[in-house]
Amino acid sequence: MIKQPTVFVLGAGASAPYGFPLGRTLMAEIFQKLGKAGNFHDHVQACAPDADIPRFRARLSASGRSSIDLFLEKRPNFLDVGKAAIVRALAPYEIDVEFETLSKPFKGLPGESPEAAQERRARRWYHYLFDRMMADGELTDNKLSIITFNFDRSFERALYHVVEANYGGSASEIRKICLSIPVVHIHGSLGDPSWLSLSDENFARPYDAANFGTNDVASCANTIQIVTEEISRTVLARAHDLLKAAGVVCFLGFSYHPLNLKKLALENLTGKVIRGTRFKLDEGQLTQIHGIFHSTTKGNILLANKEDDILAFLQNTDVIHA
Repeated sequence: MIKQPTVFVLGAGASAPYGFPLGRTLMAEIFQKLGKAGNFHDHVQACAPDADIPRFRARLSASGRSSIDLFLEKRPNFLDVGKAAIVRALAPYEIDVEFETLSKPFKGLPGESPEAAQERRARRWYHYLFDRMMADGELTDNKLSIITFNFDRSFERALYHVVEANYGGSASEIRKICLSIPVVHIHGSLGDPSWLSLSDENFARPYDAANFGTNDVASCANTIQIVTEEISRTVLARAHDLLKAAGVVCFLGFSYHPLNLKKLALENLTGKVIRGTRFKLDEGQLTQIHGIFHSTTKGNILLANKEDDILAFLQNTDVIHA
């Protein structure tokens, strides 16, 4: 159980075990699918009618960047086509079967070998977290909040399935339990979770891209921001309030981009317990991370071993085993 107010700050690595592509993998998928005739190309072109897609693909391929976000930082003239492509690429990875634990062996995503799928899914961590949160009490007894820099809604969907399976009850009762764990999407999301939405004020959609069309791509693209774009003051205020109230802050699957860290106002975290994963980050990146935290929080961040993914981190930390 999590007894002390705690915030998990999630980066792209947090949803990778659930099939979402990272960095260059996402760039390669966008490059390849925009080069073929079909719905992917048509939806993106419809959302960015003035975009020169062949030119965008050529520049993306030659950029040498590690992620499309970093590419778009330097080429804001490609923002419209870039955002539409990101949304169109990520939405199909919102798959409910990714949260099943006792079903038949999952065959993997398209192009993914059964062995790779098994290895990836062995790193899933949501259910471990929820199991520990219910180990000696109720989910609502835990003091956990989520700040995520991801567009996908996998955390909210996994939580919903766990609550529905363990507690049952009416839709409103399930929703109330789910909403006891606040989730703030810093850069926007692939639509408000329709299974948790209380009104029609915002664009809400299910965890299913079967009928994902041009209007859906456009609606999602209009609500997301990349690293260098200005973030809603309301969203930042919610995130800052959660961080200020927390005694523990854990960065999970996070790349520690300086601009993203700046949005969190690290200077307000001095004196708090700060933990984080550094899965596969090299020594140069580690030096940069320690430099940033040393100058803002007096260096009080404790990073896990390079080999430890999020699941290993949670298994070895005292944060969720109080």
